Amino acid sequence: MSHVIAWVAVGLMTGVALGGESFTFASWNVGHYAQGKDWKTAVKPEEAEEKGLAYRKMLDEVGADFLGVCEYFDSFTTASERRADVSVFGRYAHRAIGPQREWQWNAQFWNGEAASGSRWQTYAKHLQGVYYLATRVKVGGEDVTFVQTHLDWAKFKGHEDDRASQMRELIAEFKDERHVVIAGDFNVGVRFFEDPTKKTLDNPVEYKVFEEAGFTLGNDGRFKTAPAGDCYLSLDNIIVKGLEIADFKVWDCPELSDHALVSAKLTLKNGAR
Repeated sequence: MSHVIAWVAVGLMTGVALGGESFTFASWNVGHYAQGKDWKTAVKPEEAEEKGLAYRKMLDEVGADFLGVCEYFDSFTTASERRADVSVFGRYAHRAIGPQREWQWNAQFWNGEAASGSRWQTYAKHLQGVYYLATRVKVGGEDVTFVQTHLDWAKFKGHEDDRASQMRELIAEFKDERHVVIAGDFNVGVRFFEDPTKKTLDNPVEYKVFEEAGFTLGNDGRFKTAPAGDCYLSLDNIIVKGLEIADFKVWDCPELSDHALVSAKLTLKNGAR
């Protein structure tokens, strides 16, 4: 069952709007503003001004017209007196926010036209509370579907095929869209639960299923995005169909999250199918 949510307009629009055929897109696992160490924020009220400014400066520097977020949390501080959509993401006029399901919480922020629709969907096969959030927005007069997701972070016993199944589900659901952007934390990697001294192995070959289905990868494994400060895993990606992708960048900011932010310039392909 697909769940429909309402898009919400917030504040005043600042920054560049989604108006032309080319725009900057970014995706960031913000780790609940807790370095990914908790499912809720770790920012204390007395830190709010300094931390909020640091996040806003980062996003201003990136200058994305559309931002997808994993591990969102609606309260910016532990006292819940500050909303993250204002304290952190206030440069954006519109938002679509999915539900919190355990550690997973996907959100999207953008400037320009309001969304024509937004929905979220739990994956058929999963152990964790993983889902995708899909929002349709006009860009240069064309409908573009933006999908933000966070896949299972390991191949758990009895669920070894879940992450591959989740990727196949994304492909089946969005392969016929004229213009689609699928982004987020895909958690590609091999983890050794039996020996915690072994580091997780990067495994970007998992992304090949998207290429085989006609999608274009922003990150084919060349760009390492986690853990922030010592990135050696290609967990975060921007995957497109019906758009050209260029100028892929990794913005490593370990004082703000355990994942680097990734961005790219996207350009609509006219007549794409």
